[in-house]
Amino acid sequence: MKYFIIFFYFLTYFVKVNGCRSNKYDVEEELNEYIDRNVDPCEEFYQFTCGKWIKNTKAHESYNPDMSYVAHEFKFDDFVLDIMSEKIKIKSRAIEKMITMAKKCRILPEKNDKETCFNLVRDFGNYAFATLFINERLHDKEVKYGLKVSALIFDKLKEEFRLLIDEKKDIFDETSRINLLKKISKLKFGIKRFLKETSDKVEMEKCYSYLDIFLHGDAYKMFKNLKELKSANLSLVKDDIKDKNKDKKNCLSVITQHGRFFEGLTSFNAFYATEENIMTVTTEVLTEPVYHKNYPLSFLFGGVGYIIGHEILHAFESGGIRYDENGKNGTIITLESEKKFNNKTDCFEKQYSNAKEPNTNLKVKGNLTLNENLADNGGIKIAHRAYMKYLESIGGSEPEIPGFESFTSEQLFFINFGRAWCSVLSKSAIEKQIEDDVHSPGSIRIDVTLSNYKPFSKAFNCKVGSKMNPSDKCELWLN
Repeated sequence: MKYFIIFFYFLTYFVKVNGCRSNKYDVEEELNEYIDRNVDPCEEFYQFTCGKWIKNTKAHESYNPDMSYVAHEFKFDDFVLDIMSEKIKIKSRAIEKMITMAKKCRILPEKNDKETCFNLVRDFGNYAFATLFINERLHDKEVKYGLKVSALIFDKLKEEFRLLIDEKKDIFDETSRINLLKKISKLKFGIKRFLKETSDKVEMEKCYSYLDIFLHGDAYKMFKNLKELKSANLSLVKDDIKDKNKDKKNCLSVITQHGRFFEGLTSFNAFYATEENIMTVTTEVLTEPVYHKNYPLSFLFGGVGYIIGHEILHAFESGGIRYDENGKNGTIITLESEKKFNNKTDCFEKQYSNAKEPNTNLKVKGNLTLNENLADNGGIKIAHRAYMKYLESIGGSEPEIPGFESFTSEQLFFINFGRAWCSVLSKSAIEKQIEDDVHSPGSIRIDVTLSNYKPFSKAFNCKVGSKMNPSDKCELWLN
């Protein structure tokens, strides 16, 4: 218990001193933009936490029902626009090329050709944009601080999950628990492992130096070359590119297949690498409504804490549990434990298969989304347990938020979890997500996850039989 007290004292002190948590006005204003008090949290918790934000988004003059909107920011898109419009100046030969190429696009007479050309230049420059953006973000003082806070929360959640493994004797026998404990003990948090492809500005500049051909010729020639490069036409690259990059990246592959390399690193995302047993959050997770330096710890644990917990659980869902602490593929639980584990996960697969997305009335694919659903259900639980121990260590509650005094600290934890997935998606986007995305739609992620969790029902006094407190629940790691 002494460890917990010391840890929480250090985390609280670190956040207070570095984050200046005395500013509660911003938190109050944020909550007022999200919570719909006309909705019963025991019936539609997602609508309760996101309802006002959804209404305001749809009422905005720029709203387009064929587009999709999410609550978190897209700083990378703004960064690229600022570069291409020369609003910000960055010393980079690669960027100079992009700007020159974009100016050539403007010469094209057809509007559609101009738009296509600009998009091709954007795709062509994505490696450069991502490298410069990530380096800039990693040197940002507030981002550095946010990553330190995230690492502290990771340590606490990791310890919480270790305790949880010891409690699950009904599923895992001693041999299985020993192996699981080995894996959680070696699990690491670190962002550098995930930035190998984008952390080296010198290598990025060198890659683009092989593609000077795009600066030659008129706009029509450049446009033609860009379209060919999109198809990975090797004839456009200098002959010695492969030899010069034998021990590094294949520049053509990196530049033309930017989606695989960069999109996840410059967006609101988190990762768990099975082969190395390491996880991280991207710098873009450290934005509202998941994280802000002024947030109370209820928001931090319910926001970024949940996301970290989600990634920790990926090491122990149906796929991750087949890899040991060193990332080697193989069964780390006994056959008997695996049978009990699968019986538990079957409940989740059936439960989510019957969940309907409210805007389309389509059912989720429980088998496709299983591992993400397991990570959601387990992640929120270890984040909640860790936060409740913090509350206990300070006497039971954090300072109240003006205008929201009627909400307990525990309720605010769940509210910020709900805000993480506020979105307004087009009908086609929802249909596509349900068809082939491993993640369930936001409303289902929030409502079904919390409906399985007894402490949530208790925190909001939800009656048995209400939508958020059904009598039949699925649980794997705890009740």
